[in-house]
Amino acid sequence: MALHIEGNEVVLSILGSFILYLAFTFLSQRATSSLPGPSGWPIIGNLLDLNVEYLYATCDKWKKQYGDVFQLSVLGGTMVVIGSADAANELLERRGTKYSGRPDMPMITELMGWEWSFTFMPYGNRWREQRRLFVNNYHGGMIEHKVPAFEEVQKLLVSLLDSPESFSHHLKTYTAGLIIKRTYGYNVTSMNDPLLRLVDETNKTTSIAVTPGAFWVNLFPKMKYIPEWVLPGGGFKRQAREWRKLTDAMVEVPFQMVKEQVMKGTSSPSFVSKCLDLDSDPRRTSLTDKLIKETAAVAYAAGADTTFSVLASFVLAMTLYPEAQKRMQAEIDSVCSVERFPVFEDRPQLPYTDSVLVEVMRLTPPLPLAVPHRLDEADTFRGKYIPKGSVILANVWAILRDEEVFEDPSTFKPERYIDNPALRDKALNAIFGYGRRSCAGKGLALDTAWIAMVSIISAFDISKAVDKNGNEIDFEVKVLPGSASHVRPFPCKITPRFSSSMRMIKELAQELS
Repeated sequence: MALHIEGNEVVLSILGSFILYLAFTFLSQRATSSLPGPSGWPIIGNLLDLNVEYLYATCDKWKKQYGDVFQLSVLGGTMVVIGSADAANELLERRGTKYSGRPDMPMITELMGWEWSFTFMPYGNRWREQRRLFVNNYHGGMIEHKVPAFEEVQKLLVSLLDSPESFSHHLKTYTAGLIIKRTYGYNVTSMNDPLLRLVDETNKTTSIAVTPGAFWVNLFPKMKYIPEWVLPGGGFKRQAREWRKLTDAMVEVPFQMVKEQVMKGTSSPSFVSKCLDLDSDPRRTSLTDKLIKETAAVAYAAGADTTFSVLASFVLAMTLYPEAQKRMQAEIDSVCSVERFPVFEDRPQLPYTDSVLVEVMRLTPPLPLAVPHRLDEADTFRGKYIPKGSVILANVWAILRDEEVFEDPSTFKPERYIDNPALRDKALNAIFGYGRRSCAGKGLALDTAWIAMVSIISAFDISKAVDKNGNEIDFEVKVLPGSASHVRPFPCKITPRFSSSMRMIKELAQELS
């Protein structure tokens, strides 16, 4: 009984401090010089407004009312939402020294154990060290990536021929399998593989945890001191404890596997084996096991889910826009004979195909709200004051649907980038982020998606599924809620284009068996 009373006193003390803090911050806000934005409730501000399934769409509506840069008040803190490329370039690029921080997200970093990832790490020396190692080994065009990518895409074609109705399963196996092979030298054969299931389950938990408003502890970090046994206040800590088991396993299990292989001399070529091999990498003296395994885990976690999202959206686009599919296939056929599938060297000769990839990502960006930045020192923008510590959200979805930049933005029009090549860079800048926090694996992600996309559409026709009477099956197009974009499962028909396509894929199957 004494322990129970003592615990309650701790909780009451924390809650009392919480209320005093909210009252103080609410009364001390600088309303006269702040950015415009929707009004909120006393003390909690716009907290309840964040509890929506598609926050990026809600923010786009606010943009039309309050302008391309507006603010929300959340528990006394300031959240600034950017809805145009011009504003994003000004704040996140030109003023990058101020806007390159990360907000404190205890649910992710301290409680779930992601403090090792430079995605969530504060800007500083440790961040630079890990990002530098990643960029040096995961930039676009690397032969170390192109070779396994081509091998894995051959497996994908075989799987699509064998069971086209399971295309989503095959796409996920391809994207996750490729990054696991590139990072650890490990061959994935199906979605039931334990390493692939581990990264898939871990990514699901992270997607939930980073969603704005999903966990109050990310908005009020002192809540992390609430004991786990408190109901319902401490429930998030029990959830985080379970999720942390996945995070820790994702970092340690594959790394220790490769380290043991290197010691035995049985490892396959990979990022980890290269870093661990003293003879092949003279920089090994500056690479600790901790740095290697944490950088590997960043690639392992980040490289699979977003690229799968892009490829699933691509299959949807081909199902809905047959004329675009025919134009892609005609362009590919003009470069490749029917006796071979496309290779990376064909890419410069396939501008429309490349434009399709960009347009797919523009309409369904993998991260519609970019990972938030933090303002490290107070600033002013257009004469309005932005306090130090403000959370900065780039609304990628709104930027990519800006009517002043992308004409008829809701329409699938890959030719827009051929008619106006500058649009391609504008779209990719938004998709992969601005400033010092932009995606370090941009080139690698584009390579992974491109070779799969061009291989699939050169070998197969994609169309709407039909019922037993031969009638097309209509379906509602919907993006599932969450921090990452995933289109709702949909039916489609995938069939070989030519008899030569079927023959070549069957030959691949024999070679791979």
